[in-house]
Amino acid sequence: HRVDDNLARPMDQSFAIGTQIKSLGAYDFTISGTAHWLLNRYTVRYAPEGEPSYSETTVADPGGDGLGETKVEGGGQLLTAYDRNPGGEGEELYMLTNASRADLFLGFALEFKMHRDSWWFVDFAGAAYMSMGSAPFGMFPDRNDPGIVHESSADPNARLSKRGRYDPCRAFAAHLYMGFVPLEDLELVSIIRYRDGQPMTRYLIADLAQGPTPLMAVARGEPMPRHTFHMTWDVRVAYELMIADSELKVSLDIYNLLGSSTEILEYNLTGDQFRRSLEMVPNRAISLALELTW
Repeated sequence: HRVDDNLARPMDQSFAIGTQIKSLGAYDFTISGTAHWLLNRYTVRYAPEGEPSYSETTVADPGGDGLGETKVEGGGQLLTAYDRNPGGEGEELYMLTNASRADLFLGFALEFKMHRDSWWFVDFAGAAYMSMGSAPFGMFPDRNDPGIVHESSADPNARLSKRGRYDPCRAFAAHLYMGFVPLEDLELVSIIRYRDGQPMTRYLIADLAQGPTPLMAVARGEPMPRHTFHMTWDVRVAYELMIADSELKVSLDIYNLLGSSTEILEYNLTGDQFRRSLEMVPNRAISLALELTW
């Protein structure tokens, strides 16, 4: 293997700004933003003297079902793929080089936090963020960990539609936390959580000269498709009372109060089962607890 003669050192550039205002009425207020660029990220390509021979070909992609993905008018599209030519099974040599485009992260967050000097309180926090980069298809180290290299980055078929959102990039997240203490020993608390769907790519199995080969038919999460968003509402009611010299606490917790059955992981292979649910938000659950302290 070899190193690119023009290899450059990776470089991070970051910018962050924020402010915190205490005692804004009954609230503390925090707002912040950040931008981060990763330039000259290390990656791997075939070295010119050890590159397998490929021929460009086209693959018919019938398209998705239009759920979270713009459906091509008339149905389907043609994808560019690469057949490995016969006699190209010799030694493969890799070259450490720099990615041609920078990875980018942008984030924004805010929080309102109410002072705990009343019989009720409310906190809100939200974030919007984007992480964008280039990564090959598959569960490989450099898919979500820029700077770690893997030989799959050299495969021209794995790099199809490589530019997109990294898997953790859910774009929007928020939680609303509320509590009430109507009586001295009675507490009612609820929390609503929201997360945007995880970026996904619809992939297609192409019958190429080297055998069945998975291709990314669309870029991950750019702007779609994504798995379905996830939102739950959890509630707690707790009551404490004294019995002689002992303290008894009764608490009732209800998770996923609304009983949402949203899918949070879906089948992303092109075909009739595309976006079939694989993992769901857990159903409503109720927990009753008694705690005695003496």
